Formats: sequence, C-alpha cells, structure tokens
Amino acid sequence: MQTHLSQTRSHSTRRGAVIPLLAAMMIPLLGMVAFSIDYGYLAFIRSELQRTVDAAVLAAAQDLIPDPNGAQDFAAVRSAIRDYVNTNLANSSAMAGSDFTVRDEDIVIGRYDEDTIYSGRVTLHENGIRDAVRVTLRRDAQANGPVEMFFSKVLGINGVSVQATATAVLRRGTAPKVGADVLPYAIPMTTFDAIPDGGEFSIYSGSHIQDAYGTRLPGNWGTVDIGYEDNSTADLSNQILNGLRQRDLDELIANGRVEAGAEGISSPVWFDAETGLSVGQKHAVQAIHGQTRIIPLYDTINGNPWATNGTGDNAQFHIIGWGVVQVTGSNWQGTKNTYVSAKKAYMYDAALVPHQNLNDKNSTIENAFTSAVLVD
Repeated sequence: MQTHLSQTRSHSTRRGAVIPLLAAMMIPLLGMVAFSIDYGYLAFIRSELQRTVDAAVLAAAQDLIPDPNGAQDFAAVRSAIRDYVNTNLANSSAMAGSDFTVRDEDIVIGRYDEDTIYSGRVTLHENGIRDAVRVTLRRDAQANGPVEMFFSKVLGINGVSVQATATAVLRRGTAPKVGADVLPYAIPMTTFDAIPDGGEFSIYSGSHIQDAYGTRLPGNWGTVDIGYEDNSTADLSNQILNGLRQRDLDELIANGRVEAGAEGISSPVWFDAETGLSVGQKHAVQAIHGQTRIIPLYDTINGNPWATNGTGDNAQFHIIGWGVVQVTGSNWQGTKNTYVSAKKAYMYDAALVPHQNLNDKNSTIENAFTSAVLVD
C-alpha cells in the first residue's frame, strides 16, 4: 500500500511539471505561427507588385516608339505606367488607399547598354533613342506606406517595407513575318540612307523619287511582289491594307527565295517587279495615310546598279534590307502627277522577327522595334 501511494504521487508531480513547460513553449510557438501568417501575406503582396510592375514595363516600352522626327514623349510613358498600375491594383490587397503612388524617381527611361544587358542589372543611358524602361513599385516609408502586419505587432513589428522592380527593353526587328505592315514599293538603299529621320520624299509613277527640297533623284522606283506573284493592282492593294500574308511567305519558300521553315523574310532576297504605281491602288494607299510601313531596300536590279536599270515587269530587285516610312499623303492625277508622299520614320510592329541577341543592335531593320522583353 505504501509503495502504491508513492508511485501515484510521482506521476502527479510529473504531470504538474509539464504544464508550465507547455505554457512557456506556447509563446514562441504562437510567435512562429504569427510570423508564418504575416510572411505569407508579405509574399502575396510582393507577388502582386511584381506581377503588376512586370506587365506595366512591358506595356510602357511600346510607348517609347519615337515620332517620325525621333521625338519621344516621356511624360506620356510615365502617365501610362501610373494608369496601368492603378488599374491593375484597383482590387488588390497591395493597393494602399485609393491610389497607388509611383514616384518620378522610380520610373527610369533610358537607352540600354548592350555590354551590360545580360549582367543582371542592365545600365540605362540618358542619351540617344530610349529603348528601355525600369519601374519600381514600393510599399515603404517613401511611398504608399509599409505593409501593415496582423500578428507580428505583438513582437513590435507594425509594418514591413516591400518593393518590386522590373526592366523591359524593346527588341529590334530583323525581318517581316506574317501580319507585318509592309508597303510593296522598293527604294534604293543609298537613297534611303541619305534621308534624315523625318525627311520627306515622294514615290512617283514616272520612276523618280523626289526629296523634301523638290529635287528629283535619278534612278528607279518599282512596285514589287513581296511573296505571292499575282502581278495585279488588286494584289498590291490587298497587301498594302492587310500586310504580309501566309501565302506570301509560302510562295517565297516554294521558290527557294527564303529558307524552308523561315519565320520571316530575311534579306538579302530577290523580288519580282510588279505592275507599277497606278490609280488602282488609290483607295488602299489613302486608307493608310498617317500610318507606318516597312519598305524593301535594294542595291541592284537584274544584278546591275540601280541607276542604270528600268523597272519593267520582268525586272528582279535584289533586296538587301528594310526601312520604315510613314505614309503622309498621295496624289492620283494621271501618269505625270501620281505619287505617294512619305517620310522616314520609326515603328512598333509585333509582327517582326525579333533580334535574339540583345547585346547586338546591328543587323536589324533601322528604326523598327518589336515586342518588349523583361531583362531584370
């Protein structure tokens, strides 16, 4: 009997000793639970900010495309970023109050440095044509306030700073692909290179090119078959309005002018001459006044320098590149007074084959940009 009572008291004593131990362990345990809940909330806020800033810079990069004279509207880019951010965070927990503030200092617009593009933090220069935008969204003491905690307040942590940054750059286009906005009028490369950004010239039915000073440049002008060989005004008009078609690319591949499986029409390539500039294209050209198009640039016709050759239907144009123009107007009054006015310009067209090497800005269509890409 004495032995039994002694054992009972021993078990009771041990149970009593466990209770304060559990109580002492509950404090750090609850702290860990509170920390894990708040940490998950912080991760969610950071994810929302990162998703939004990634999409914002990709969209904003398209607004960097200059006007024909090379001017860029940075104020419009900043405004678009702020509108995009607020629209996308309108119903998000990441929004602090009714508006999300994006500071001017957190929007950096620049020209990306090819040598640092793959370094993890590309350098942006403040000169030349800007082709990159970096944005930081923040919830901290500088803007929007730190993210308020739920349970961590008991540990003295009232708020935590969160930031998300993204940089997007515009890729250069190297060749038109299906859907690209093309104008099937070829121009000599040397003539095009001599025209400054925003410089105007005219495409004449009399096989002449005239610059902004009224000087008619000697040489050839030719409408060309960019792909499908129909040799008709209707086909030219269709391409002017609708751009490069799948059948155009298929035709060039079938004729061995473009490699099988090619995504677009890379130069050099040979194009057949078309029917010429005629009133039959009037309505199609008028419909694209004010719009940008890419045009083929050639060095020779039938293997000879362009200045010594005509542009008959049997001519072969050796295309060595592409240029960007804005169609500014046209006139359709007989053989001697029919022309299309254009100026050297810039363009954004997602239907261009993008240059895969961002550290090389050569071997591209001058002044033509395509889809933006995130770089850091």
